[in-house]
Amino acid sequence: MDLVNSVKAFKYAYPTFGRGAKNRKPLSYTRVSPYYWWWEFLRRNEDYRQCCLNGGTGKLASLYADFGDVYEFEFRQWWGKLKRGAYLFGETKITNRIRHFTSLEKCAIHLQTDGILLAAIPINEPKSQLIKSFKLLLLEHHQTRKGKPKVISNALYPISSTPNVQALEQALTVYDAWQESLKLNQKKTLADIGIELRLVKAFIPNSKDTPKQATAKRNKMSATVSRYIADAQAIITNTALGKFPDKSRPKAIKRVSHVNTPKINIYRYWKKRVKANPKITLADIGFELKLGDSSWLPLPADSEAVIKAKRNKMSATVSRYLKNAQSLVENLEYTKKGIKTIRS
Repeated sequence: MDLVNSVKAFKYAYPTFGRGAKNRKPLSYTRVSPYYWWWEFLRRNEDYRQCCLNGGTGKLASLYADFGDVYEFEFRQWWGKLKRGAYLFGETKITNRIRHFTSLEKCAIHLQTDGILLAAIPINEPKSQLIKSFKLLLLEHHQTRKGKPKVISNALYPISSTPNVQALEQALTVYDAWQESLKLNQKKTLADIGIELRLVKAFIPNSKDTPKQATAKRNKMSATVSRYIADAQAIITNTALGKFPDKSRPKAIKRVSHVNTPKINIYRYWKKRVKANPKITLADIGFELKLGDSSWLPLPADSEAVIKAKRNKMSATVSRYLKNAQSLVENLEYTKKGIKTIRS
């Protein structure tokens, strides 16, 4: 890794740590930087974690060559190690004054330089006309349509869009809480997570709410948590592409069951099996129909914990299928009933 020694600045707030252990600054000075959150989101990327565990080999080897092991050190050490922060995110110095070039050779150096505009100025024209032309040139190249200056970066890894640090922190907090809930197998709804985090105070039910109002608030909270999780997942995924903070959703890969069973058939099979054996579980029905991924099927070598996890996953899948199927059946019956009424 060739280090850049000519770095003079960063486009956005950079982390400050204080000099020496005695003058160490609080973590809040670090968390204001979007570069810190880039590091945090990358640490949630499972593909990158595997790459680090494999010593930097695999499909993300080129990214690893730049970012290194993000789990080996705390952020302060990672940032300063080999001047990694400056190498990845630093901007090389570009002249901040208008220059007059007297040779094509010197001019050619800046032809491919971001942030530099080369122009031919006919100095024999009236000054007022030149000023007017220059303003038009700036309006076209220096500003966006909304009149805001363009952010031009020559960093090795530029920030892809204007970062909102508070939103990034919130999204990751919600995502971590959701992941922790799944890890501990807690039966928390998205609304429960949002209420615990006090995400949106207006969406937290209180004792004065009617059941309808409480349900409406929980639905709104659930939708908010779901949006934060989706944003965090997209950003985490895109860190493997060297992009941040990028919320664009990658094309979803549709997972196909190794045995495709229509939802209506699952519903009918469930009713038939429950009638024959009221004690049968949803997981048992799922295993009988071989739903989901083949890796979900219990194996003789599986431990009790693994079998329990597989059964929980299968049970949740069957429950979702049945819920969707019941909705389809109800709509079908409602439609048939409506047709009969019209005919009569």
